[in-house]
Amino acid sequence: MYNVTVIFTKHKEVGICNSIELCRILEKIRPEIIFEELSDVTYDEVYNIECLVTLESKAVRRYLQNHEVEHIPVDTFERPRNYDRNVNMMYKSIFNTIGKDTYEFKALLNNQISLVNKYGFQFLNSDHNDEIVEKISWFEEKILNSKNNERLLSIARLRNEIIDKREDEILDKVYEYSYQNKYEQGVLFIGSGHRKTIIRKINHRSKIIDKDLIKWKYFDNLNLNNEELLIHYD
Repeated sequence: MYNVTVIFTKHKEVGICNSIELCRILEKIRPEIIFEELSDVTYDEVYNIECLVTLESKAVRRYLQNHEVEHIPVDTFERPRNYDRNVNMMYKSIFNTIGKDTYEFKALLNNQISLVNKYGFQFLNSDHNDEIVEKISWFEEKILNSKNNERLLSIARLRNEIIDKREDEILDKVYEYSYQNKYEQGVLFIGSGHRKTIIRKINHRSKIIDKDLIKWKYFDNLNLNNEELLIHYD
């Protein structure tokens, strides 16, 4: 049985949510394989062309200085043409909307950033963050519905479908690698917004796929023997 620890992350460094802290976590786990939430294109931009930097890639590069580890992109579901541009347009429309819901939406985002800044990966890997993510999504949907713009609603529906397919593809890639290769410790990096659905999908797959193939672990219940990680929220 192979061990895969899921670490829910944020792609940009904020406060103690940074590449040094993430590398410190990797040093505790000592993975031989790291599955990264990158497409083939972004993987090339990060590690070959070197025109893009993420929190995770900085941690991987730091870890590679002292360890031999394979790291591969697993977020490889192909997006439709103009997908990213349309999603960015949708979010711009949400942010430019004037009203109480938009005010509360932005306040939630600011609160989330503040907690990430203060508590880092412990917060990102917590039920507390899941609750905030759900509230943010609820306000997004409410604001979009109030605009009564079918194009924006269509983009939102497509975004949700793509996220679902991306998550399935990511898990498919982890299982595919595990069937074809031998290792003891692996790590999967994925954005914290996926935490609730990814855990649910992993639990489902563990029941219907070879349950003796992968032992899934999560950063929030790892025993890292480090008192600095035992933070209590205010």
